[in-house]
Amino acid sequence: MVRGKRLKGFGHLLIPVGSVLKPHVGTIGVSKGADITLSMATYIPEVKAAVWINGCNANVQSHLILRDGILPGLEFDVARTKIENDVIDCIEVLENPADYPETIIPIEKADAHFCFLVGCDDRNWKSEFHADLATSRLRGAGKNNFE
Repeated sequence: MVRGKRLKGFGHLLIPVGSVLKPHVGTIGVSKGADITLSMATYIPEVKAAVWINGCNANVQSHLILRDGILPGLEFDVARTKIENDVIDCIEVLENPADYPETIIPIEKADAHFCFLVGCDDRNWKSEFHADLATSRLRGAGKNNFE
């Protein structure tokens, strides 16, 4: 996981550098797109690199229909939204994926490399928490295919 000032040194990951050789591809996702990126890296064999930016380690909100089943969506409770100084704070809205393990994307099955980028002041997601859950899951499976 890349935090804070180290982010500057990882800009090269966001620029096509030829690191992913054809016929393979890399993906980049932000927020809801970040969990889609994890799903693509897990379920599409051609995806060999995934850059996850401020997202969740579970499939959020809508069901993901797979060839052999459905990955349910992690729900949220909009009643937990806060508004202070005319700014919406959604950080407490999303349910905890640990309470709904069936929604967690099984990234340990992926044959891809992951880069988790976290903006610690993001008030839309608990991005650091979700990145920690994802990297712990990879470590628990004996994987070291992440930064």
